Amino acid sequence: MSKTTEHYEHGSIECVDYLFDNMPFEAFVGGLEWNIKKYLHRWRYKEAPVKDLRKARDYLNVLIDVMEGQEPKFGEWNNDETENKCDCDDYDMCDDCVRSIERGITGAD
Repeated sequence: MSKTTEHYEHGSIECVDYLFDNMPFEAFVGGLEWNIKKYLHRWRYKEAPVKDLRKARDYLNVLIDVMEGQEPKFGEWNNDETENKCDCDDYDMCDDCVRSIERGITGAD
């Protein structure tokens, strides 16, 4: 199980793992495609656009993985490359951390 915020988990299984195991394959793939399109549509209108572009990339990577017969893995959601100095989590970062990363600074100012 990857490191995520608590609202993505309930008990010992992560939500995406539950969905993958309990949905028809086409429905799961459709959900991934829907999320890719959602994040690609709205990134231009966000204060921190890179955050939504990363989410679209993550969903696309998972779609590629499952289409190649692999289990879904949300790599960016478990990315330890960036050490945040605030209390936000690694994937759903606060706007200050996202802006800092966009400027090439690790963590919040």
